[in-house]
Amino acid sequence: MLVIREPADRAGTRFDLADELTIGRAGGCGITIDDTFASQLHARLFRDGDHYFIEDLGSTNGTHRNDQPVSGPQQLARGDLIRLGNTVLEFT
Repeated sequence: MLVIREPADRAGTRFDLADELTIGRAGGCGITIDDTFASQLHARLFRDGDHYFIEDLGSTNGTHRNDQPVSGPQQLARGDLIRLGNTVLEFT
C-alpha cells in the first residue's frame, strides 16, 4: 500500500498496490496527484515476484526514494518514502 504523507491536505490517503501502476498528473495514471512539480507520467511502481520496485519515467524533477534520486528500478522496503515533486508517499 502507498500512503500520502505530504501535502498535509491529502495526508493519509491510501492506495492499494497493483502488479503495475503509474503515478503522475495525467488522468490515466493509477495514482493521480495534483502537484505542478510532478510530470504527467512521472513514475512507475511494479511488482517482480515478492518485491515492489519504483522507477522514474523521465520526469522533469525526478523521483526520490528516501531522499536519494531514483535512477533505474529500485526495490522498495516497508517504510520507504517516495517523493515526486512536492508529494511524499510512504510504501507500507
